[in-house]
Amino acid sequence: MKINNDELFDEVVLAKEYLQSNWELWKQEETTRDVIISSEEKWLRLFGHFKENRIAAHNLIKKLSMPSAYLGHQQQLREYFL
Repeated sequence: MKINNDELFDEVVLAKEYLQSNWELWKQEETTRDVIISSEEKWLRLFGHFKENRIAAHNLIKKLSMPSAYLGHQQQLREYFL
């Protein structure tokens, strides 16, 4: 499984921008609806955003699928993109 580190960096920057721009919105949503948005839901929203906007994240997905980066949501990410 080969990872292009230059592309991975760009993908991480895009993910960071998306997460930062939505963080306050999610906090408001949690307060308004009196719920907690799970980390799984946040990952799905991030990758859903990438998919809807045709943003390639192949390297990020590979990196998150590696055992050393196991987040507990590996299977859900694979199912979402495969």
